[in-house]
Amino acid sequence: MFWNDYKDPRGFHLYEPKTNKLKFIKNPYEIFQKIYYDDANPNFSINPSEYANTFVKVIVENKKDYFKFEKTIEALFDVGVHDLKVVETLVEKDTSKNTDVDLEVKDTLSLLNEYIDEIEISVNKNHLKNVMKSLYIESCEIV
Repeated sequence: MFWNDYKDPRGFHLYEPKTNKLKFIKNPYEIFQKIYYDDANPNFSINPSEYANTFVKVIVENKKDYFKFEKTIEALFDVGVHDLKVVETLVEKDTSKNTDVDLEVKDTLSLLNEYIDEIEISVNKNHLKNVMKSLYIESCEIV
């Protein structure tokens, strides 16, 4: 099971031979849980024991009090979550200025070739570039 199973109804079916129908019995337990962390909201609180034995993803919307955030994460680990992932945006948006930024965009192969050119190694760089190119193309075909 993976995170794409979040909120996907799980359970089993019972076959009723008399009516020739299947009856779905939903599993009342969910193994994946999301927490939208917002300590700017005065009503925000969680009960860590609700997340015991689950996979938890904490999505940080507002984090003003770092100590409270660390205590929340620690409390989740203490109750025995299977895995905990924290998703947060570390770059703040500056909407006060209307500036256009020119970004140089390069494809993956160009970045690989530039990196190989810059590193100091004792192998044939052209041969290494060819190997990396073939691996990249092969990986693109698999996906």
